[in-house]
Amino acid sequence: MKTALTRGVYSAILTPFNDNGTIKESAIKEIVDFQVERGIIGFYVNGSTGEGMVMSEEERMQVVEAVVKAAAGRVQTVVHVGTTATDSAVRMAKHAAKVGAAGVSAISPFYYQHDKSFVLDYFREISSATDLPFLAYHSTEGVVLSYNDILELYKMPNVAGLKYTMDNLEILCRFKEFHPDKLIFMGHDAMTLSALVSRADGNIGAFPNVMPAGFTKVFNEFQAGNIVEAMHEQHRLNHFITILKQHMLSANQAPLKVVLQAYGIDCGTDLRRPAKGLDKETADHLLACLKKDGYFDIYK
Repeated sequence: MKTALTRGVYSAILTPFNDNGTIKESAIKEIVDFQVERGIIGFYVNGSTGEGMVMSEEERMQVVEAVVKAAAGRVQTVVHVGTTATDSAVRMAKHAAKVGAAGVSAISPFYYQHDKSFVLDYFREISSATDLPFLAYHSTEGVVLSYNDILELYKMPNVAGLKYTMDNLEILCRFKEFHPDKLIFMGHDAMTLSALVSRADGNIGAFPNVMPAGFTKVFNEFQAGNIVEAMHEQHRLNHFITILKQHMLSANQAPLKVVLQAYGIDCGTDLRRPAKGLDKETADHLLACLKKDGYFDIYK
């Protein structure tokens, strides 16, 4: 396995699109710079927030190359390659290694309810396709892995740990108690501090796209032993997460793209169809709610 992944806060980076639906590479650099300057230590590319599931294999590779280039070695890039077909995931994993990514990740194959042995074979093929650290994306989407399934997964080549987008912190504690060498990154942003208390190694989430400094502060204050300060920041983050979620349609990308536009990042507000961005009335209401509560004064 190559260099270990860094503990801390990773942004599940948004994918910006032009009006014609193509990838807006110029905006990727803007998003990367905005977040790196505010303390993000890595990017998780082409996950749910990045709309990877509704892009072609070639488009996903295009986004990876743009993020790695924009990051320019300042932070790590973990590439999500999960899909319904093992061969495609393996090709994307090999591409990630070729262009300089620091790690690879994959959710279990979705739509079909495969036998667990098939799913474990899928993870084994992806994790062994490169010598990069591999994070299994543990979520309720697709085939859900049991505790024992994950113990089997931990035995596979290059498996560094989990992106843990689950609610059960007791299970997270159990994983860390018996396998402290395996990394666990919480995928529910509002539970970041709770997960850190439960011995998680950081966070990989959507809302660091627009509040990178806040999530970085939670992690850094916790590491420094300043629990009260970390708690206050998490409470503030959760307040704004609630406002953003109140303006979601089917996905969290829509309000996040509106906020990035308000920061002056020309990322567009469209999503890959069938999802849609916010209409003007909803977008204006979102920004008014955030401004009313001082969001843009706090997270500059």
